[in-house]
Amino acid sequence: MGNAVKALGWVIAVVATVAVVVLAGQLRQAREDLAAAHSARKTLEPQAAASASAKDELTQAQAEVEQLTQDLAVAKAEAARLKTVAEEAPPEAPPAELADEAAEETETPESGPSGREQRMLETQMGMMVDMAYKTFFDEQALPPDVHDQVRSFLAESFAARQREAAAAMKAKDKTAKEVQALEDQAIEQLRGKLAQVLSADELAAWDAYRGYEDQYLYETLIDGQLNMMAPGLTAENRATVKILMAEDLAAQLGAFEQSDEIYSRDSFNRNQSQALHTSLERLTQVLDEEQYAHVEGFVAQVDAMFDAMAE
Repeated sequence: MGNAVKALGWVIAVVATVAVVVLAGQLRQAREDLAAAHSARKTLEPQAAASASAKDELTQAQAEVEQLTQDLAVAKAEAARLKTVAEEAPPEAPPAELADEAAEETETPESGPSGREQRMLETQMGMMVDMAYKTFFDEQALPPDVHDQVRSFLAESFAARQREAAAAMKAKDKTAKEVQALEDQAIEQLRGKLAQVLSADELAAWDAYRGYEDQYLYETLIDGQLNMMAPGLTAENRATVKILMAEDLAAQLGAFEQSDEIYSRDSFNRNQSQALHTSLERLTQVLDEEQYAHVEGFVAQVDAMFDAMAE
């Protein structure tokens, strides 16, 4: 297990880029509404009361276009930034106070990532640890110092595994099974560190919990995606959808990581897409036609992004 962690950068980049697509569509619709409001005002100018109403609609439409234009600009900037992070491109120029530090931390093939890049990645992975292990931490109620140590060990391991997966995706020289073997080695090293700070019972609880790590992380990520890209879903149905999709993603990618398929961005995205379509089939028995259409639209948008990212 651990594919959600290993390809996390691509997951985030997809979400951010799809946000741009969604906002662009909303902006187009808002502009159409604005044009209609302009037309209505012109037509109704001889009628004072109606003209006042049309003016209100026009003002509202103009405000919506302005807000969506701003939102779209922000989303585009965030999508570009996250795509850079996901591809592990060199970071943006550091602020003046970090210039000397950054100059001393240039990455070389021998030295690996710079200290600044390492800290950036571990910060991101720390957020993922909080998503994936919230239930574990809640259940175990570890003392603060132990909690912090465990979280730090997990974030370091997540970061190392993500870098390794990104390198394999770029090189396309390993099968998914070979990448998983490296993952298993990293997890054994992580377990050794955790054994130094956890009791035997707590370590056993971690062993049991790790099998659901991807499930929990996918649920959190998908919930955010659905909230953004399928806002018409009811809260109850969104909860159902995220659980089913997380189950199918964990199962599909679990099978993928044991396969001889070349480990690449395309193969990973293809397996994610297959999992989402499996979920759609299951959801036909759960959702009514109107609610199902929201989920179907969400999957179509994600598929469009996978196509756009194809190598």
